[in-house]
Amino acid sequence: MRKLIYILSFFSFLAYHVGSTVAQTAEPLFDTSFTIFGDPEHDYRVHLLVLDRDGDYGMRNNALLTLTQDGCFGKKSIIYDSLSISDPFEDYYIIWENFTPDNVKDMKIYSSSSARSDLHYYLYIVDTAMHTLHRVKGFEDIPNAEYDSVNNIIKSYAMSGRDYWKFYKINAKYKAVDLGYTLYEDHDEKGHKRFEKQWQALKRKNHWK
Repeated sequence: MRKLIYILSFFSFLAYHVGSTVAQTAEPLFDTSFTIFGDPEHDYRVHLLVLDRDGDYGMRNNALLTLTQDGCFGKKSIIYDSLSISDPFEDYYIIWENFTPDNVKDMKIYSSSSARSDLHYYLYIVDTAMHTLHRVKGFEDIPNAEYDSVNNIIKSYAMSGRDYWKFYKINAKYKAVDLGYTLYEDHDEKGHKRFEKQWQALKRKNHWK
């Protein structure tokens, strides 16, 4: 009996280490690296590595994003973030899109898509003055986020059991703050009229254009 336990333990140990080796040597699903900030004297470089397809919708981190700088004293690590990426779309890992009034395009990293194609992304604000990226906390929880540059807010349209709009702002600590408004959109004549009335009232209340 003791000999059987020893044999089983040995094979469990062997299987674990062989599996770990395969995972480490397997070709990653996506691997890209590029310079940022346009500073020729200091090589700022972003590197995104996605190991496989299954981030389990936020439950498992399977990707790594880093920002490093090569200077006269060697390489300096500025950002080292582990991310969760599930069911990625081909060529849609990184999207450049402005989310602040500075008109500098920020970096969205694909996270996941829901059953009804609600897209979720991580957002990194590009800070050209400080030569860094600021990850916006909670942005990855916002479905189909789009930036309203006129009112400096983020709009979110979610296709769930009942489609709705929500609104957010990015605060000074780079956190996506829910403004507390939910407008449901029912796809019939009465629903459209009710939505338009609520939307106009919300714009007047917040002095949005």
